[in-house]
Amino acid sequence: MHTHYPDVLPHRIESAISLSAAINAGVRMASGEYFLILNPEWSYRSRLLGYKVWAAPQAIVYHAFGARIPSSEEGELSPCNF
Repeated sequence: MHTHYPDVLPHRIESAISLSAAINAGVRMASGEYFLILNPEWSYRSRLLGYKVWAAPQAIVYHAFGARIPSSEEGELSPCNF
């Protein structure tokens, strides 16, 4: 990962918790070296399968039907995001 993203410093963690969730088919469909997992159950099951779970604090997640609000700005979550 450092070759592609030299400024990102990942940290190994036990699980990831967020409002986003990975879908079951996502792991099978992932063709690259990296796959985003933002769900504690997936984190647990991935570790059972021998994968490592890492956090990259500098990473930015863009949602297909949402927007990114910088942390310095105030904003509201849309009800359709839940």
